[in-house]
Amino acid sequence: TQNSYSTNLNPTFTLAGTHKIRQNWLIGAAAQVTIYDEQVLPAFMLSGMYSFDFGLDAGLIYGMKNKKFDNLGIQLGFKRGPVQLFALTDNILGAFQFRETQNFHLAAGVNFSFGKEIRNYRIIRQPVF
Repeated sequence: TQNSYSTNLNPTFTLAGTHKIRQNWLIGAAAQVTIYDEQVLPAFMLSGMYSFDFGLDAGLIYGMKNKKFDNLGIQLGFKRGPVQLFALTDNILGAFQFRETQNFHLAAGVNFSFGKEIRNYRIIRQPVF
């Protein structure tokens, strides 16, 4: 087509942080604001993660987005040597309420770490928002 058009980018601002409360426990919080079609869309998240001694990390995420307070997510990670596997979801309740749910996200992947190995070093991941 020869008709010109324009579109706007939707800026998103995120503020997040984590705090180690015990040797194997990590808590986190995040706030996010997205500007879409001249509307301000806020989102908030609280998380907790436990790191097992054999390389498994497991956590829960509770979030509020689009004025809904029913967003519960799960995150799992496993690290052995230079290989790290991870999986996470942001709406696990949607898997069980699929007739009423509009969104359900699942992400999984693998990371490879190369370089000098540092002993007694634990990877602390930022919860996904």
